[in-house]
Amino acid sequence: MRKAFTLLEMVVAMALMAVVMAIAGSVFRAGIQAVRLASANAEIMETFRVITNQLDADFRGLTKESDVFVVWAADADGQQRFDRIMFHALGDFPSYDGGALTRGNTARISYTLAGDASGLKAHAQSPVSRTLVRTQHAYIPRRVQSSVFDPIGDSVTEKRAGQLWYNKHQFDNLTLKAWNDIPDFQKNDLLSIVGDVNVADAKVPRNERGAWIDRSDADTLHMLLAERVGQFSIQGRRTVNGSLRRWPMTDPNPNDGSLEDSDFDTIGSGITAKIDTENPMWSLYSVSGRRTHGDPNVTFPSNEGTSSAGIGDAWDLGPDLLFTFTLYDAQGLIEGGRTLTHRVGIR
Repeated sequence: MRKAFTLLEMVVAMALMAVVMAIAGSVFRAGIQAVRLASANAEIMETFRVITNQLDADFRGLTKESDVFVVWAADADGQQRFDRIMFHALGDFPSYDGGALTRGNTARISYTLAGDASGLKAHAQSPVSRTLVRTQHAYIPRRVQSSVFDPIGDSVTEKRAGQLWYNKHQFDNLTLKAWNDIPDFQKNDLLSIVGDVNVADAKVPRNERGAWIDRSDADTLHMLLAERVGQFSIQGRRTVNGSLRRWPMTDPNPNDGSLEDSDFDTIGSGITAKIDTENPMWSLYSVSGRRTHGDPNVTFPSNEGTSSAGIGDAWDLGPDLLFTFTLYDAQGLIEGGRTLTHRVGIR
């Protein structure tokens, strides 16, 4: 007669099986999570490569024969950055108008975080909802069409014409010299739109400044560079209190518990100090020198006469720019996203 299992043996066997199944399930779940995280990281790194490859390509053609315009902006607590930059580059720049392709060898390029179709600015959006855009206006002086906005002759404040010019058009009937020769009172309006900042005596309402993406409007989608870009910062190098370091920083001494030492303009003092978000810092670097938010109607000469290091040193930017991005994956698996940096030489 064959012996049967006892009840105790059955209970022990079932318990062991349950333990094995639980361990196997945990290992399986951990494996699945690892695969998903690896995929999320790969997605973020691919976005980073797309952005940095485009930056490198654009900055290879950077010319100091025209304007470089930088706006530095942060939230009140200095935890997030919303910087923007505009510059001119030489190269081969395709431009489309009504489906027709034409090309220019000079372009005005900008990078910024965009508002959305409802008019919600980037700083008011959730970090994972923000979009990094790149605008490109090729200079094609012989491409004359009545529908094309004329930055020299047309009013930027009339029926949001300036905002449509910045966001929808891909070329201007200009030359580099023509842009340089635009009178300051007109250029202030144009720069206010490009930088979403009040430049000197500009007359552009705030809701008509800056870039915006409307996913239902194909004419704005050419600007879209990367989605889920939580913050975007630009830093040069500058000597501050005798030390050469990255500039600007929201809190150079993060252990002091205050923003009083911030490179940004602040409101209040001590632990109550906040970044002045209503008036971002800006600088316009041009062939004639540098204008800043602190004294917008005065042009300071460049350092070119005493420095041969290149564009950055001549314009008080340093030999390179450090771009920092906080990127998120589509499924939100990496909480807080990943913050990555990329250095671009500007000699």
